[in-house]
Amino acid sequence: MSPASRSSIHRCSPLVASLLLALAACSSAEQTSPIDAVIGLSNGAARGFSDLGPIVRFAPSGYIDARNGGSYTGAFPYHSGDGPYEFQLRVDLAAHNYYAWVRPVEPHQDFELLGVDLAFRTEQSGATRLDNLARFVGCRLLSVRLKPSRWLGPSVG
Repeated sequence: MSPASRSSIHRCSPLVASLLLALAACSSAEQTSPIDAVIGLSNGAARGFSDLGPIVRFAPSGYIDARNGGSYTGAFPYHSGDGPYEFQLRVDLAAHNYYAWVRPVEPHQDFELLGVDLAFRTEQSGATRLDNLARFVGCRLLSVRLKPSRWLGPSVG
């Protein structure tokens, strides 16, 4: 999905600098096919996908995945109308990498790993600050909210 070629919804929220981020995303029961949406962190307001470093995505293929440099990895299945889903990102800004986990909120399940030592999107490989949470959504049926950054995910060595 290209922001220029699709009428996408773009929202930015200020983010307090933190190494741990918990967020929840849900798709509406009205949505009948997989969505195309990304949620990511940027330095300042993001104007496009290339402004995002760490990224999780609801792919049109019906899988949730995470960005690793120039491509996506991980394959957590989702169905439109399911959700909400909770994500945990553990970001290492100095190393320009992150860990990403996802789980459905109901029924309560353990987090599943999307990726370890994932590289920031290639265009953000030199980012020195991430202070914004942004989303680009190909439909109007996704909401994203920040949760307190109390770490609920698995421990990382």
